[in-house]
Amino acid sequence: MADADSIWSTERAAETSRVASIMLYGDSGVGKTFACVRMPGPVAWVAFEDGALESVWARGYRPMHVSIRSYEDALDAVHDLRRKCEVAIRKGTPLPIRSVVIDSVTSAEDKITQEIVEKGGKGLVQDSRPEVLSQGGYGVLGGRHRAVRDSVMMIPGVHKVFVALPKVKGGGEGEVVAVMPSISGQQGARFPAYCNWTFYMEAYKIKGGIGRRIHTRHTGVVYAKDRLGVLDEEERADLALVMDKGGYTSEADVYHVRNGGLGTRAESDADWAALGAE
Repeated sequence: MADADSIWSTERAAETSRVASIMLYGDSGVGKTFACVRMPGPVAWVAFEDGALESVWARGYRPMHVSIRSYEDALDAVHDLRRKCEVAIRKGTPLPIRSVVIDSVTSAEDKITQEIVEKGGKGLVQDSRPEVLSQGGYGVLGGRHRAVRDSVMMIPGVHKVFVALPKVKGGGEGEVVAVMPSISGQQGARFPAYCNWTFYMEAYKIKGGIGRRIHTRHTGVVYAKDRLGVLDEEERADLALVMDKGGYTSEADVYHVRNGGLGTRAESDADWAALGAE
């Protein structure tokens, strides 16, 4: 295996300014979390969902992660990542991470709601950070949820992936209008507009097993969007290949590999192919 540190150190922070922002949503168990191991690394997971990384651990991958119990935990974790990246860019040194995954924004909303209910709206963490103060007009839940997402978007130089469960938005008399990321209120439709890509992921039966795919454009009731216009209507659930099409990868990128930390793209490709054959 190649020396991951030497591979990563060849790419300077100044060369990582072009970054992708992705909303990836779909039903539980379709493989959303596991798909994120194919993002350029090191990948940092901000895990709101209990057991979110079980599928990743089970297959031998060990990315950086922090388990989130509260709104304050989330802000602290995201701001710590942001501070470290800002310091690296200022010093001209390699970034500590290449991608960050928020898993999931649906669970983040659930935890914020639980905290509000348990504390009765009192004793909630007060915070003077600008992105927190600017959310006052959205109410406690909407403001705090959006503040977390906005804080992630402010991390410089890294790719962002927001994982979510789906929800159905219906029309009159039960008519289905759209399947969309599960985020409360109008933000459920608005937030994906800030991302380069909004993907709906699903699993389906194929001969001899289960296949997975991501919708990249509106298909039926699926809410998806390829804002770059570089993808087919459906793509394999392989974010490394999707990132290639978007022009977001480079020869200097490293990836998480099974039972081995970080390695080359070729090693990641070999691992991914082997997993598909298992």
